[in-house]
Amino acid sequence: MANGVEIQEEDIQELVESFEEAGEPLDAEGIQEAKEDLQHPPFPIKIFLVAFAYDALQIIGALLVVGVLITIPVQIVFWLILFYWTWSRISGGWWKKPAMKILWKKYIQKVWVRLTVAMGIEFLPFIGAFIPLNTIFILMAWRNESDIVKRFEAMLAAVEP
Repeated sequence: MANGVEIQEEDIQELVESFEEAGEPLDAEGIQEAKEDLQHPPFPIKIFLVAFAYDALQIIGALLVVGVLITIPVQIVFWLILFYWTWSRISGGWWKKPAMKILWKKYIQKVWVRLTVAMGIEFLPFIGAFIPLNTIFILMAWRNESDIVKRFEAMLAAVEP
């Protein structure tokens, strides 16, 4: 356990293999370079507020018949903002580098599973409209990304000479 994160031996082996496949050295200099590339994700307050507003509008739209007509155009704009943010999170960043692809794959899988479950719940009549799934999804995505940064730091610390 390093940095409060439990690491498996196979995770370290995957890390070493990823660095070798990418042709990046796993010496002190390579590890230091990888540590410098790490970025702890700041809390996405603006995106959180957009998700919260989207969920609030969805509840208002479900409660009021006239609310549906008013909130749908605004919801479309909010949905596009949330979609763009999520897509930018899963399609690039520090974890997209070849040596860090093992963590990126794990992160992507979790995001897609959560997104699929959230979309399934959204389509349930009446229930989906009253659960703030977008807000929950944004919180979970941020937390997961933060956990991956901590895990990668712990893995680098474990292989550091």
